[in-house]
Amino acid sequence: MRTNTLVVIILLLGVCLQDQEAPINNNPTTDGLEAMSANKSFNPQGILEFWPSGSTHQSARVALRDGKKMATEVFLPPGDGSFPTLLIRSLYGRGAAADRSKKYADKNIAFVVQDPRGRGDSEGTIDPLNNENEIEDAYDTLDWISKQAWCNGRIGMFGGSGHGKYARMAYLSKHLNLKVVFAANTTGNTYLYSFYENGVRKNGCHGITFRNGKPPKSFPGTESYDFKPRSCNRARWA
Repeated sequence: MRTNTLVVIILLLGVCLQDQEAPINNNPTTDGLEAMSANKSFNPQGILEFWPSGSTHQSARVALRDGKKMATEVFLPPGDGSFPTLLIRSLYGRGAAADRSKKYADKNIAFVVQDPRGRGDSEGTIDPLNNENEIEDAYDTLDWISKQAWCNGRIGMFGGSGHGKYARMAYLSKHLNLKVVFAANTTGNTYLYSFYENGVRKNGCHGITFRNGKPPKSFPGTESYDFKPRSCNRARWA
């Protein structure tokens, strides 16, 4: 039976939900292609047209613990007060993630989207085969959100494929204000469970990852890649 993602997230955040179903694209390949297309045409004012009258948008540069700043967009419903908040940290760009807010525009929630480290307009660099840093980066982002006047301290994250990967890493941060995570069609650690499975390279994952860019001349093997997670042991990924 298909899970209604909207019901799961909104109910766990403590928001009253009308009987509405929000269709979610759970195909990781088309999800990525559509997301990247939406990112290219990112227009905050265009997004606000789907929100109730009086809704607002603001941009922010969220500083992480190492000083790197993440490009962040915030969409707020009309009126004063604090709201439950949905966050997407997106592999495909914050414009693509913001496009998802249209489905939740009438739920009286705050919606936050962010380019993660080394993506889009955010600072820093990433190693595509080791995303352990996203645990700390997610924690710092959640901490920033939880301290904003428009957030009531209840934050949820969701998404499939690239959206879901960052949501899953955020779950591992164990931030007290992250109340619900719904991650579909994704994995957590990219090296252990996306690019390899029991030491065997997964060609399909490599193909999807590099379909819009030039792939590396050679891929590291399980013995040659220097995998040194800073904050985890492999047992918790099982």
